[in-house]
Amino acid sequence: MFLKFMVKNIIHCQLVQKQIKERGYSLIMPTNDTELDLAVHVAICEERYSHITQLLKEGEKRMAKIEYLLYGVMLMVLLGPGVAGTFFHKFFGL
Repeated sequence: MFLKFMVKNIIHCQLVQKQIKERGYSLIMPTNDTELDLAVHVAICEERYSHITQLLKEGEKRMAKIEYLLYGVMLMVLLGPGVAGTFFHKFFGL
C-alpha cells in the first residue's frame, strides 16, 4: 500500500515538473522539501485557476441565455396574457 502511494506521488511530481518546464519556468532543483512543496503547490494552483476561468467563461454563456429568457418572460407578463397567448399560437403553431 505504501509503495503504491510513493509511486503515485513520484509520477505526479514528474508530471508537475514537466508542466513547469513547458510553461517556461526555470526549474532549479529544490534544496529542501519546502521548496519542492512550494513548486508543486504553485503548479497545481495554476492548473486549478485555468480550469476555474474556463468554467466561468462557459457559465457566462449560459447566464446570457437565461437573461434573454427572463427578458422574454418579463415582456410577456407586461404585455398581458392575451398578447402572450397570441404570440405562442403564431410562433409554435398551437
